[in-house]
Amino acid sequence: MSKNLFKQVQALVRSNDYEISVHAFQKLDRENLLFADVLIGLQVGEIVEEYPDYYKGPCILINSRDGAGHPFHALWGLAKGTEIPAVLITVYRPDPDLWSDDFVRRKQK
Repeated sequence: MSKNLFKQVQALVRSNDYEISVHAFQKLDRENLLFADVLIGLQVGEIVEEYPDYYKGPCILINSRDGAGHPFHALWGLAKGTEIPAVLITVYRPDPDLWSDDFVRRKQK
């Protein structure tokens, strides 16, 4: 599921068929992230987690780095029952206390 959803979201974004949630707009500002970095991150990043059965629709968490080399996570998905557009749901800087050194695995509590 994740690879297919990942490729689908990438293709939708490449064809400019995407939306940015209000929450994601706010988080971009708060986290000092450029949307251009998020777009690049979607193309070069890696899947961290997948949520195929999320009640609002399937989504994937992507790990990447901004232009300055700082890590960030971006949650992309599709609204339940839809195939388009891709939606940027949220972005954030992963907390090093909660994530592995490469920010792809959650630390055990």
